[in-house]
Order: sequence, then structure tokens, then C-alpha cells
Amino acid sequence: MKLATTFKATVFTLSLTLIPALAQAQSIPPFNADFAVNAFGFNLGLAHQKMTCDKELNCTIESIAKPKGWISNFVDESSVESIALQQSDEGFQWLSYQKTTLKNDKVAKIETLKLDSDEERIEYVEKQRFWPQQDNAYDASSLAYAIQYWKLNNKPLEDFYLQDSKLQQKLTFNTIDQAVKLELPFQKKDVNALRYDFSSEQANIQLWLLPDYDYFPGKIRIENTEEDRVIVLTLAKPPQFQ
Repeated sequence: MKLATTFKATVFTLSLTLIPALAQAQSIPPFNADFAVNAFGFNLGLAHQKMTCDKELNCTIESIAKPKGWISNFVDESSVESIALQQSDEGFQWLSYQKTTLKNDKVAKIETLKLDSDEERIEYVEKQRFWPQQDNAYDASSLAYAIQYWKLNNKPLEDFYLQDSKLQQKLTFNTIDQAVKLELPFQKKDVNALRYDFSSEQANIQLWLLPDYDYFPGKIRIENTEEDRVIVLTLAKPPQFQ
């Protein structure tokens, strides 16, 4: 009887130990990555993206894009983006976004978006514009990482929104987890990828995630259908995880 009681107690203790482990979400680790940028049909150089996180998984993504080479003689605009996020068992929570646009290395424009949870809204600070809070609203730069997080944790892709300083658009997923091959500049052979196609009222977006790199974004193509403008970011070399 004593042995049976001890066995039951051990099983119960193990089950309690396993429950948090099973419930704990897989987070995206801090990283450094370089993406080749193509816009208006021209190669503009590299965008460097870096994510850092504290112990509570409050994270910041920084993206710096500046034209290099001969194209810099014709394109004098560069940008610095900073995005605040929080990773948790509940999701990949977007908190704020700021973009600083520079022309000839001088600040030309600052755009700041932030989540105001108390008022349940997203605010465009400089223009005092507001949109309703959405659980899965992301700017164009953080959207790919949000989908990476959702794929890592096998969460359904539902009610995603693209947020910028002009409008908030609900996304419709047309293709999910399509197994394809992707050409990357640092690989001799095409690599395995999962393709996602989604759209909104004014955008068509294609995203390729790389299973061999924990579903890190390998390529993203964003078409602004209103302005007939396309930007493509392609991973230039393997990401460095910390």
C-alpha cells in the first residue's frame, strides 16, 4: 500500500512538472540578420535587422537600411526602424513602432505608432490618428517574425492586421505552409521553404520561411497595389542567433 501511494505521488508530481513545460511557448531567440533590398526594380543594398530581448522577453527589433554603391547617387533616403514587442505563452505582442527617415543623413520625418492598452487603441503619435487595438496587428517589418512565431508554436493564423501610419488593414491568407524551393545568395542549391501568400485592400504579400533555420524569414515581397510599388527583402547570409 505504501509503495502504491508513493508511486501515485511521484506520477502526480511529474505531471505537475510537465504541465508548464507543455504550455510554454517557443520564443524567437535574439538574432542578427542582413537582407538584400530591392525596390523600384533596383538593388538598394542591405538592411541590417537585429533583435535583442531581456529576461522577460521584452524585445526590440532594430532595422537600418541605407543605399550603397552607385544607386546611392540617385537615392539619398535611408531609414532606421525600432519595434518593441513582447513574447509570451499567449502570443507575440506588438507594442510600438518608430521609423526615422533620413535624407542626406539629416532627419526628414519621424513616424511613431504605439499601442495604448488602456484606451484599447493604436495611436499615430505625430498626427494624433487612432485605430482600434487588434491582438495581431503588426507593421510590415515585424509581420514576418510574428508569422515565424506562430509557425514555431503551431498557432492558427487568424485575424492578422497590417498596421502603418496611414491605415489598418485586415489580412486574408490565401496560401499557408506551401512547401517550395527558394533561391538564396548564400546557398549553392535552392533550399526548402514554406510559402505564405496574403493580401489586404491595398497590399499583396508573399513570405518564405526557412524550416532549417527555425522558420526564420528567407524572403518577403510586399506590393502596394495603390501606389504600384514593390519592395523585396531577401536573406543575404545565414542569420546569427544568440
